[in-house]
Amino acid sequence: MDLLGVGPLELIFVFLIIFLVLGPKDIAATGKKLGRFFSTVRKSEFWRGVTQVSKEVRSLPTTLMREAELEDIRAEMQNDLKEVRTIAREFDQGELREIGQELKSASGAETDSGGTGKSGTSEPKSEEPEDKKDA
Repeated sequence: MDLLGVGPLELIFVFLIIFLVLGPKDIAATGKKLGRFFSTVRKSEFWRGVTQVSKEVRSLPTTLMREAELEDIRAEMQNDLKEVRTIAREFDQGELREIGQELKSASGAETDSGGTGKSGTSEPKSEEPEDKKDA
């Protein structure tokens, strides 16, 4: 068991020196003073800042890895979105060509039948939507 790089034998040696220097009467008073000092340090804004920075430094590698993965995922999603848009554009263009061909063939069929509407005028017939034609 090492505490800050100091083993148990070294700790015993340090406590023995402190006991010899301060004496048995002053050790209790010095212990109280040290306890109060460490308590005020622990409650201070400075110590809160130190602990916050320490936590951020410890979590920095994890945060960086998480952000790096998010950037990779974001780039991948953008590539997928571009592919979807390209496919949709190609689909729309193909569908528009088909609709245009259907309209041309339908208008050719109307001119063959005379192209007159119900009122007897030469107005072209209004196209019914695709859904109604199939039904």
